[in-house]
Formats: sequence, structure tokens, C-alpha cells
Amino acid sequence: MPRQFTASAWSQFLATACLVTLFAHAAEAGTPADKRLFVLQKASGAVIEYDLKTGTPVNSVPVPPETFKQDHPIVVSHRGEVLISFYRPDGDAVLMRHWLWDGAKAQILTPKVSPADDSDGWAYPRALLSADGGNPFWYKTDMKVSGKADAEGSEQAVTPTFQMFRGTLSGPGTEKIIQRAFAECKCSTGACSETCNVGWAWAPHGVIQDFFFVTYFVPGQLQPSYESTYLFTKRGDKWTRQKRAEASEEILDAKRRGEIMVEAVPDAGCCGWANDSSDMTIVRRSGSRITIFDEWSRYNNQRYDVSFFSSNAEISPDGSRVAHTITSSRPWMPGVRAERFG
Repeated sequence: MPRQFTASAWSQFLATACLVTLFAHAAEAGTPADKRLFVLQKASGAVIEYDLKTGTPVNSVPVPPETFKQDHPIVVSHRGEVLISFYRPDGDAVLMRHWLWDGAKAQILTPKVSPADDSDGWAYPRALLSADGGNPFWYKTDMKVSGKADAEGSEQAVTPTFQMFRGTLSGPGTEKIIQRAFAECKCSTGACSETCNVGWAWAPHGVIQDFFFVTYFVPGQLQPSYESTYLFTKRGDKWTRQKRAEASEEILDAKRRGEIMVEAVPDAGCCGWANDSSDMTIVRRSGSRITIFDEWSRYNNQRYDVSFFSSNAEISPDGSRVAHTITSSRPWMPGVRAERFG
């Protein structure tokens, strides 16, 4: 599952001035004069907006205390809306609720999911904010049981269906955008998400304006298997889709209605090992592909069990440059073990 921007990431993000500048871009509109800077501050328990000219706070939005107790995805729109998604504290992918500040008031949005439609939390609606300040966009993958359980109670087969809609979680007045049903899938390992397709939606900084991406993949038992990525663009009142030449594993940034995008190819390491392959960062633009970071070529660290990767990226407003942060898979320590194949 793609990495998300969480509370701890905000702390790392604010550790250096260049990253704070990048976050100012996260809530920008079309021109530099429209940029806004929001900071998550643990001491005050709030998201604080600062005036970019004077550096003084101009607005403060208190957030739930549990925001700082565990990593939770956080999205802030240019309009000042704040969305925090709270997951179960055991670290799995099951959502408990969303906290939404709409610019005037806070509300708790609690997904209602039938156990018969869920597998490992994928049926719980995830949200992307809308740039126009209207209802959020929601997406989920239902897995309806289509085969009888075996003697041990494991599901033999399900029919996965990816849905994306805009509206309220209660349903009335929702605008259907995507509904894709996959073929019946055998849950051979007992966990359907290890063998069945799910969908993941992405938009720049978690806010949809006039384009977004959807990637279909199988989460897998050890490593995900990526099937396809689609670019959805809005023309008038309709969304049109275009299949990309290759599936994107992790999108970091995109501009110009998806014409330019930066994506990461994560390490294939599993089972406690972090450096089984070379992490890469790729820029795609008008059909061309440019590799801007190749871990093993850059650091020659094939024989060591420590990985370096682009944890975030930002395309410049004119689309000519990319800033990205290289992060290590582990903090500094006296010794690093050799790779098991080295």
C-alpha cells in the first residue's frame, strides 16, 4: 500500500526549512500569491496557519488528541479544510473514523461496513478532499462472499468491487464516479486481500481538483502485485479515464492534469530485510521516462541491509524540476548487517 502523509511525517517534514517550503506548496492554488502554510503543532494540539509574509499565526484549528499518539493520514486543502483518518491502534489497515474540519466546524464521520463485504479493512471508505470545498471523494473495495466457507471458516471466494463516489457517507445525493467489478477471486490463503484485487486512489496532496489516479493491485502476502493505473481527468461535468502504459507502484507528485508525474519504485525486500532491490524514483512526462534516483547506482550499497528511497517529491510550478527527499530505512546505528545475498 502506498505510503501516506502522517503525523510523524509532519514532524520530520518540519525538521528542515526546505521541507517546510514544500508543505507550503501542499496547500497552494494557481499562483504564488495564493500559497498558504499550515503547521501541525503538538504543543498546542492544533493545525496552525501562518502568514507567509510576517510569519505570525493567523488561524488555529484544534485537532483530536489521538492525532499525536499514532501515525494517521492528514490532508489539508487550500481552503483550510483538514481531514484526519484514524486507524485501529493495532497498526492494521482498518479505519475507525474520519475527523473533518470544513472551515467552520468539526465533524466525525464513521464508516458503516458490513463484515460480509470486508477483507482486511479495504471496504472501509477512504477519503480525498475536493479543491472546490464541496463533499469529499470516497473510495473502497467491497468483497462480497460468493463461495461457501470451508470447514475452518475461511472464505473460499469473493467478488471484489472497487467504488468511488462523491458525497456523504450516509449515501443520499452521492455522485458515482467509478464502479469496477473484478472476477471472482479464490481466497486461497484465508486472507482475501492476499490474492484478490483492490483499488487505491491518489490525488496531489490528497485533494482532487481536475484529475486523480487509481491503481489496481493485489496487496499479497509478502509483496504487492500491481495490475494497472488509470488517469482520470475532468472535462465539464464528466470524468474520463486513460490507462497508463505501466502500473505505478507509488505516486509522489503530479502536475498539469497528470501529464507530469513522479513515482517511486520501492524496494522488493520482505521478511525483515530492507534492501533486496534498488529503490528508484522516476519522472514520467508526455510518454517519456526519466530515472532521477537509482539507489544502488548512487550509494553502491547492494551488500548492506539498509535502503535509501524518495519519501516525498514536489514538481516545480513550471514543471522543469523536481525536489525530493532521500530517507533511510533505519536511523543511524553503530553497525549495519550485510545483505543475506552479499
